[in-house]
Amino acid sequence: MSDLFYEHHTNIRKDMLCPFILSLREHSLDCICNWHENVEILMVTEGNGTLRYGNVEMQVCAGDMIIVNSRTIHRLYSEIGVSYYFIIIDEGFCTENGLSVKERSFTPIVRSEESRRLFSELVRAVEDYRSGGNSFQLKAAKARLSVIALLIELCEHHSKIEEHRDEKEKPSEEYIKNIIAYMADHYRENLSLESLSAVCGITKYYLAREFKRYTGQTVFTYLNSIRCKNADICLSEGKSVTEAAYECGFESISYFSRTYKKINGIPPSEFSKKQL
Repeated sequence: MSDLFYEHHTNIRKDMLCPFILSLREHSLDCICNWHENVEILMVTEGNGTLRYGNVEMQVCAGDMIIVNSRTIHRLYSEIGVSYYFIIIDEGFCTENGLSVKERSFTPIVRSEESRRLFSELVRAVEDYRSGGNSFQLKAAKARLSVIALLIELCEHHSKIEEHRDEKEKPSEEYIKNIIAYMADHYRENLSLESLSAVCGITKYYLAREFKRYTGQTVFTYLNSIRCKNADICLSEGKSVTEAAYECGFESISYFSRTYKKINGIPPSEFSKKQL
């Protein structure tokens, strides 16, 4: 399964010294709504965009730090493109260092010079460790300490112990999380509102309304995004447009081509240009 929708992060603890993922995403226009158990921290370096956080939207720009709580549905998108570093930190690593993140509610957007400074130090330390070479254990210790220092700052000044959530609100969010995870696993199948709503035992009308409220997209717009993202994987492996279409759940080549172009701005036959 792709790591784009419900992110399992099954490989995050392969590196027991530094169980976290650090990456830079440049000029991104959209990130499909997803959720995961681990806390995620993003630092916007360029551009601006919209953060959908649960069922709330917020504007972000260069210099903003975004803290994604454990199990929170989120999406970052932009009309002009937004660049950002992101780090996903293993929940077990946090707990082992006395910084349980599941019991805390972090401020979604942090604008703090100290937090920015600590994040920059974290990037340098983790990238130095990832570069390999001599003294890797010392580099690992510095990387771990940099992550812990940022988490301490965020826990002390930008979070609170999570209170019990509104019991009327929680089921809706849990239903949407389950549907997102289900579609990520079953996108190749012929899915309908009826079959998806049956997964959670809710009506198709409730699903359609709540899905749009939490993701900002219709069920089928989201499903087609999943299918097109996986089609990218197929195309990058050298498969034909026809093979990619049918392997990813599209019932016709023409519909796949129209949908892919609508989402990505180019037809799938020009996929190689997208990689340049």
